[in-house]
Amino acid sequence: MRLWVLAVLIFVAHAGACGQAASPLVYTWKAGDLFRFDYQKTICVVQPDETGAREERRTEVAAVLILEIKTVSPAGAGGTLRFDSPRLTLPAMRLFPGAEDEIKPLPDKNRAVARTIEGALKTASWTVLLSPSGAITVESRKPASYNEWIKDLSNAGGWRKRLNETVARLVEQDLGLKAQTVDRELLLCTDPAEASSAPGQALHPLRAGFAFSSKTGKTNASFERRLPAASATGYAVPALAGPTTVHIQPQKLKMHESKAVFDSALGMLDSLIEDYEVKLDYEYRGQHLDQEVRVQYKLKRLAPPIVKAD
Repeated sequence: MRLWVLAVLIFVAHAGACGQAASPLVYTWKAGDLFRFDYQKTICVVQPDETGAREERRTEVAAVLILEIKTVSPAGAGGTLRFDSPRLTLPAMRLFPGAEDEIKPLPDKNRAVARTIEGALKTASWTVLLSPSGAITVESRKPASYNEWIKDLSNAGGWRKRLNETVARLVEQDLGLKAQTVDRELLLCTDPAEASSAPGQALHPLRAGFAFSSKTGKTNASFERRLPAASATGYAVPALAGPTTVHIQPQKLKMHESKAVFDSALGMLDSLIEDYEVKLDYEYRGQHLDQEVRVQYKLKRLAPPIVKAD
């Protein structure tokens, strides 16, 4: 697995905690409500290619995020989460055949893999529990088995079958993307919970330093990203093709933009925009590679329609 793939997995992961702050944001969940959001996420990875030249690898995901509320109880609101009309753009894929000396491009392979992932997203769903803070507890998912998720993807991408179990362990255990788990990043979360204990989350910057201002029924929020305390020791990637590991250490974090608008009367997020960048150092057997990962995330409510403030 190339390093840009690993970076995408780490920064797509919706785990982590929100910073400690007194918040006026309280989500109101009602049985029968259905919320639709325009979901957009772009992850751009820049690192040296095989010749040493800087290369950009961009992954873009767009979809309609649907939250359907089924029940409401003192424990929270129960419902389902799914994605409709997913659109995925992947960087060009290449292969290093063992019998050849050069990396070979794979024309159209990225599009075939992207269409396979889109198909998987269309049929997937998550049973969730929603809190007033915006935290989402993923109780179960369909399909439940990660191997079932990647079966068609493995075929489309030409993955080596022996790596599937290792990748599954990396995603579910090290990145914490398994049920049960708590998502505090899909919506604007105000829950001051502790950071995830999943090893890979040591590299995932957390929202913190919230500031709020209110006007005519709307609350504006700003925030920043901070690396968790565990980032000081970095993260050792489980071996994918041998007994050794790759050690990843974050070097620098930069915020480009962060803002959100919350409808206090409706008790629901209107929009969320953030843009941040992390520089990482990869070490393997004494050799180093530097990588820049930029994450851009946008979420805008489509239904019920956003009402403009007076």
